[in-house]
Amino acid sequence: MPFSQRAIAHLKAFLTLCCAVLFCLSSFTAPAWANQPVNGFVVTNQPAVLTPINADVTNACSAERLSGPVPADVPCDFPNASPAPTVTMNFGAGNSRSLDGVTINGQTFVPDTANLPATNGLVSRVAFRRTNGLVDFTINNPDNIPGPDTAAGRSQLFYEFDGANPLGTTATIQPGVANSLEDGMRSRFINRGVDNIFNNQFDVPGAGNGPPADPRIAQDTRNNIERVDYIIDAGLNIPVAERGDFGFLILDRGGNDAFGVAAITGLAGGLPTTYGDLLQVNLTGAFGAYGGVPAANIASLVARDDDLSDANTAIVRPSHSVDAQPVHGRFFTIDDLLPAANPATTIFGYSIFPFDINAAGPADLVDFTNTAVFPSTTTGDSDEGGLDLIAGGLVLSRVTAPEIGLAKTNSAPRPAGAPGDFDIDLTLRVTNTGNVVLNNVQITEDLTAAFIDNATNRADNFTFQNAVIDASGVTGTAPTLNAAYTGTNANPGTTDALFAPGNSFNVGDTAVVTVTVRVNLGGGALPPAVINDGFLIANNQAFASGTTPGGQRTTDASQNGTDVDPDGDGNPGNNNDPTPIFIPFPSIGVSKSISAFRPVAGTTQFDFDFTITVTNDGATELTDVALVEDLQDALITSATNRVDSFTVVPTPTVTSTGFVGGTPPTLNAGYNGVGDTGLFAAGNVFPVGATSTVVITVRADLGSGGAGPLNDGIVIAQNTATASGLPTGPNAPPGAGRVTDNSQNGTSVDPDGDGNPANNDTPTPIVFPPATTDLVLVKRITNIFRGGVALAVPGITNFNDQAGDANDTLLNLALGGGNQLPGIFQLPAGFALQSNDEAEYTITFWNSSAGQISQLNLCDELQPPSILNTSAAFQLAAVGTLGTPSFGAAGTAVQGRSPGAPLEGFCPSTPGSFPLGPPGPTGGLGVGAGGGVVAGPFTVPSNQFGAFRFRVRIP
Repeated sequence: MPFSQRAIAHLKAFLTLCCAVLFCLSSFTAPAWANQPVNGFVVTNQPAVLTPINADVTNACSAERLSGPVPADVPCDFPNASPAPTVTMNFGAGNSRSLDGVTINGQTFVPDTANLPATNGLVSRVAFRRTNGLVDFTINNPDNIPGPDTAAGRSQLFYEFDGANPLGTTATIQPGVANSLEDGMRSRFINRGVDNIFNNQFDVPGAGNGPPADPRIAQDTRNNIERVDYIIDAGLNIPVAERGDFGFLILDRGGNDAFGVAAITGLAGGLPTTYGDLLQVNLTGAFGAYGGVPAANIASLVARDDDLSDANTAIVRPSHSVDAQPVHGRFFTIDDLLPAANPATTIFGYSIFPFDINAAGPADLVDFTNTAVFPSTTTGDSDEGGLDLIAGGLVLSRVTAPEIGLAKTNSAPRPAGAPGDFDIDLTLRVTNTGNVVLNNVQITEDLTAAFIDNATNRADNFTFQNAVIDASGVTGTAPTLNAAYTGTNANPGTTDALFAPGNSFNVGDTAVVTVTVRVNLGGGALPPAVINDGFLIANNQAFASGTTPGGQRTTDASQNGTDVDPDGDGNPGNNNDPTPIFIPFPSIGVSKSISAFRPVAGTTQFDFDFTITVTNDGATELTDVALVEDLQDALITSATNRVDSFTVVPTPTVTSTGFVGGTPPTLNAGYNGVGDTGLFAAGNVFPVGATSTVVITVRADLGSGGAGPLNDGIVIAQNTATASGLPTGPNAPPGAGRVTDNSQNGTSVDPDGDGNPANNDTPTPIVFPPATTDLVLVKRITNIFRGGVALAVPGITNFNDQAGDANDTLLNLALGGGNQLPGIFQLPAGFALQSNDEAEYTITFWNSSAGQISQLNLCDELQPPSILNTSAAFQLAAVGTLGTPSFGAAGTAVQGRSPGAPLEGFCPSTPGSFPLGPPGPTGGLGVGAGGGVVAGPFTVPSNQFGAFRFRVRIP
């Protein structure tokens, strides 16, 4: 097959479960809100100033749109009619719609009045670059023959109006009148703009019902405008690291017109002299379809000024109307226009170009009179010069929303040292959850407050043992331990502060700190003494803080657990449950496993067993232990792909051990897994170490293999049981409430062996038919880029089942079905790649087994002549629960390898080195033929998944 097809087919992903040491590579990553359609507008209505103007109609004009059937109130044959027909243009009869901000993927951008205070966030000026003599605007010249009377060109604006059609003798226009084209288009007011701004040709349909005779000029929108420059005369100098925080908005009436845009990087004599790369919005690629929500939906009246030689620059003469259309926008950060590799340090604004421009590089963008680059035959079609440009020119800056989240857990206490001494590990996880860098992140952990001052039943004393910081999740400046930390509040801000000054957390960075504390509880006097009684009842809460580069401070109080935002609402600040600490440590643990599916002969039913083990794993007796198993929720309500129906057959069984001095549980006779979900009857007592095991046999009907989720022969679900009990007896901490635990997949209630089953709660996966391997790996092509723009490839956004691979269908269903696992595994018929095209590959991995996979490393060796593109940042969807993957910067989790680089031990296919072949490397990483990508190591709990992305260039 030709190389264009072989390049897609050659890649294979190799994986092993092993540990590897990888060297670090860095690549620039644009913020997640770049290159995006606008999905929210902040628009305020400002009452306009009413200005009635009696205006002649244009010649030509649309009789159908302005006057209606003949005889017309406003004949479209000015200046031949006598007297000359006029329309009363009531400008400012309503509101000017002022754009005050936009939302991009949850990030808010507002006019940059800090850098541009004199212009209220607008560029200094807008310039319309015209080619004199390009178009003859007289109606007697339908062939666009240049003529001496056309040097100046024409100006036109459309205004939002009341939508009357035909117009008649009066127009009710919402915004105020523009004194000139420049005045109208350099503005926050988005209910005016230019119709088909780059059109050079007679190409607008609609003859109307009267003169002129030529149907092509009834709605004449021709211009001699070849480029529009939005200029910042003094320039804007934005550090490379902050280029994603500033950008420009281009609005189009209809949201259906293509265009080009480039940053102005040099300015002399008021004219651009150098540019960044041209980005073309072709409606389908990465800088494509507008999407999002509209800023407004407006009917518009087009007015023209066909004589630019006089001093009257107001554009008031009506030509035609356009029915209501939405106003959509496309947002470009400076990152988009000037990638990090561009050496320009100052941007002087941006220019907008027709889509049919023939520029080979930035240098071609300067001379707008060069018809080899700027064609003189540009039409008003959407894919050439038909951009219906809305007024603009705002420089927008991102509103910083600093946010920090802190979560905290504690281990089970371990007897240590002298009698009454216990060691406890406090694990704190701090994450920059906002949208801006945080400097000098700090965790305040006041152990005096936790164990002494605010404890319900205090410790006699405590000593700080040590602290260990895991900063592998910090891509900024990693935090280090404050040497003065003791856990006391003797010197607040110093002795209770865990981090030394000088760290910096990028967006999404996480650090984990483990603090080991030794508490002394005395010799064990009886309650209600609060010291020397052997008991500790406390609630521990730490506090995190950080400061933006601009000096804004954000804080958070810790949330019990490992998730800084367990309710998932994006606000860690409303999750601040303290972490309880008990000694003696009352604890209950639950584990759960599932058997193989057993077919019921002659039916579409299968039997399988849940085995649930409940253990009193703590230091106190537990009474009234409850075990809840909701099969309806697991198998139907919350299932990814549900069973058709189920029953419990026969009655569950329970076996118990270690109940000397206790009362083993009996089964609830009414249990059915639907309305009655409690397995144990009341009255049991679990001594320390007691264990009960319940076996539930479920008969599920999966159907015969029809369309899902019913009758499809498939089930994909996960199941969690919950146990709870009340600490009692002489060792129970005074006032302690019920302890609970969610089941851990497998047979061990505490697989990490830390003495605390509560931090082991992986759900038990239910998958049938089972995946053919425990680790499912699916690779797809998820984008094809040409010139930096994603192409519209048939089927690439859909799930495509690859024959002979049952795992891809199961993974797609596990993720939620539909097109959750999009991409193609081969090029569609008739689609061919070109040299320098780039293929984006997405590799998704899923642990479908009942156990955890640790130290997972993935290797993809690129066969020559493929070339790895390291200028496109590697992307990672972090390991997590099944659902829609969320991709972000991969950091060091995904790295590239040069052709010929030493091969990691977990890449088995090529001895010694990564693939290397003609033409061979010509300058380092990602340059030349072959090479590869490595990812990991990952820890993948049962029934969780992750994914990563990279790009390969076709030579």
